[in-house]
Amino acid sequence: EYVALQVEGDSFIYHQIRKMVGLALFLLRYVPTHERRVAAIKQALQSRRRRYVPLAPCVGLMLERVVFSKENRTHGGALTLLDFSAAEERMEAFRQRRIYAEIDAREKEEQGRSGSQMQVHGSMRHWLDFLHRTREVWCKEYSP
Repeated sequence: EYVALQVEGDSFIYHQIRKMVGLALFLLRYVPTHERRVAAIKQALQSRRRRYVPLAPCVGLMLERVVFSKENRTHGGALTLLDFSAAEERMEAFRQRRIYAEIDAREKEEQGRSGSQMQVHGSMRHWLDFLHRTREVWCKEYSP
């Protein structure tokens, strides 16, 4: 099972994507309503105090593409633009044949070693268990 996220920005700080994914997973699991989730995010963004965020594991996260839209607009006449549209079908075939197949094979191998039919990758399972054990702390941190 895969979840695709599209994130746009001019630049990112260290672990920013993992923190965004971690916070999103926490809110979806432990904050009951959409309104409370939105309120928690707004409160965190408007507050000047430092917030700690659950850091999602890097296992399973994959950077699929970098789009340089700002740079292409700024330097469009001076530089060769990066455009992958001509190779899109080959890129998708490669992802299906090599990347997703490798992820699935490793998952099946890990499940075979553990003797269980886990639905979540082992590293993600450990992280979700940690998130569950520490949910009270995170709930205090992100209660609207």
